[in-house]
Amino acid sequence: TSLSADELVEYNSSFAAITSLNVTYKELSALPAGNAYTSIQKMDLSACKNVRTIPASWNTTSSVSKLDVSKTAIASIPAAFDSVTDLNVSGCRAISSIDIPNVHTLNVSRSTITELLNSTSLQSLYAVQSRISQVSSASLIILVWNSDVSSTLDVSPVCTSLVSVVTLHDSNISIDQSITPSILRLSYMGI
Repeated sequence: TSLSADELVEYNSSFAAITSLNVTYKELSALPAGNAYTSIQKMDLSACKNVRTIPASWNTTSSVSKLDVSKTAIASIPAAFDSVTDLNVSGCRAISSIDIPNVHTLNVSRSTITELLNSTSLQSLYAVQSRISQVSSASLIILVWNSDVSSTLDVSPVCTSLVSVVTLHDSNISIDQSITPSILRLSYMGI
């Protein structure tokens, strides 16, 4: 079941059964407080450019597995969201680090994130026009990366599961010789 932002405000007390929350009202400035959001598995707040926080009163700690806060003003992901396995923070300009131990798929493209903390479960990292400078997840399989500043990405020797790296031809990546992923360097021709 999904609700729009209008329905979200109107039915604030009946959220216990909602499994998917897709906020379509992009001018929303804040999410309503509440503690009945116990069944949400997928939460999409993408492009709600004025939303800065997810209320601490949202009791979603054990249920949310997919969270999309791309292009929002979110400054941090609450620690209660440690069950998230698929996280999209692309385009977030107020967030600097991610610390979610169970995240498998992470998109930090065009964000201000510079650090991935506790990323031991990370399997797929999408970091196009990224400020990430180091990756150290033993479970990382797919890495898509290029920098928005002139920097080098250091891939730690612990990334022994790394199978594929996709990057722009002029991106600098330092990969330990013990790791032998397939590397695809793409050419970019601006129009």
